[in-house]
Amino acid sequence: MKFVAHAVSFTIFFGLLVINASDRFEGVKNRPNETITDHPLQVFRVKTSQFSWTEMLIMNWVIGMIWSECKEIWADVPREYIMHLWNVLDFGMLSIFVASFTARLMAFLRASEAQLYVDMYVPNIDLSNASLPPNVAYYTHARNRWLPSDPQLISEGLYSIAVVLSFSRIAYILPANESFGPLQISLGRTVKDIVKFMVIFIMVFLAFMIGIFNLYSYYLGAKYNPAFTTVEESFKTLFWSIFGLSEVISVVLKYDHKFIENIGYVLFGVYNVTMVIVLLNMLIAMINHSYQEIEEDVDVEWKFARAKLWLSYFDEGHTLPPPFNLVPSPKSFYYLVLRTRACLVRLQGHSLSPRQPAGDGHDQFAI
Repeated sequence: MKFVAHAVSFTIFFGLLVINASDRFEGVKNRPNETITDHPLQVFRVKTSQFSWTEMLIMNWVIGMIWSECKEIWADVPREYIMHLWNVLDFGMLSIFVASFTARLMAFLRASEAQLYVDMYVPNIDLSNASLPPNVAYYTHARNRWLPSDPQLISEGLYSIAVVLSFSRIAYILPANESFGPLQISLGRTVKDIVKFMVIFIMVFLAFMIGIFNLYSYYLGAKYNPAFTTVEESFKTLFWSIFGLSEVISVVLKYDHKFIENIGYVLFGVYNVTMVIVLLNMLIAMINHSYQEIEEDVDVEWKFARAKLWLSYFDEGHTLPPPFNLVPSPKSFYYLVLRTRACLVRLQGHSLSPRQPAGDGHDQFAI
């Protein structure tokens, strides 16, 4: 019953994440260079940074999950807590949610301060024709004029990452199903292989990225595209080259520096051969080998994972799923009464304990 309650709670939480994005399935009404407000004196950012009812419900679920994680850390030592990868995933997901909502709240508070200034000092005219201080006028601008470090933009980026991590949490309950459980176990084994492969991948990737960047860093504006002229462009060009989305023209110069260009051709070609032909095929072979190993004992592995999942719900505590765990239960009141009574008894015992008589100071020398 506890497992079913938590599964339903997760399902509702995922549904809220989908509903929160449902009003933008066909795109937003206003474009990035437009500002649409409810009345002429409304600051545009007040309308865009307000929390919707679905976001308020999501916040309640997040707070409930944070409380559940805090109780789990309190019951177990932190070292045992971080030994479980699902706990690390939960901690990262909840931390990103908190950071996202905090940045969103900062944007709303600053926009509210700008709205307060408008209500107090701006006459009853359209804000587009009013003379406002720069720190107030900024919150009337459209999205295309927001700063890259704007709290609302940061909030939207972090929220997207948190949503992806939230849906990956579904894999935790998949072992309970006979059809998806073995598939999830095989996926978990392949993820371990990918992590091992990433060590070699990062070493090779960094070697070629730094090498080709040093070759083309002096040619900013002297190439047909900005590839390899900055560290960021070098990373993007080499990363998307793995999927065949980078062009050979990335190493071509506008100048007649054939030696540099030929070195670029060689390094870029060796990189593609090493990454695409050698390492990617090695990764595919590792995944295939791991899948064949797990396929032989898939039934035993799945039953063990399912029993481990069920046993995690047999432990004491975590009776109510988020956000209902925020409501104090009768057991909480019972424990509160017991602790209060124990404190009172302890205080009463200290008050009734006899005081030791003060010594004369010469008694230790008495015969």
